Amino acid sequence: MSWNDRIDEQKRLRMVKGEKKHGPLDLERDPRNFIEEGIEELIDALNYLEIAMLQGKLPFCHWFLMDRDIRFSIVRLEKRE
Repeated sequence: MSWNDRIDEQKRLRMVKGEKKHGPLDLERDPRNFIEEGIEELIDALNYLEIAMLQGKLPFCHWFLMDRDIRFSIVRLEKRE
């Protein structure tokens, strides 16, 4: 199984978990701003990864590159709104 397949499976499992918590996704009626929610989740990821780096569980060079890429993604998402 490729890393893309593994990530897609993790995404699917997270969707199942979300539907159990929030009910089935209804794109026509759901009032949430999913771009804004995605940005919030990416900011959470920045915090989690920085803490992991500070704990010595993530090498600085890996954290730095991920932090940069996530920040770039946030900026690109914000420009779409």
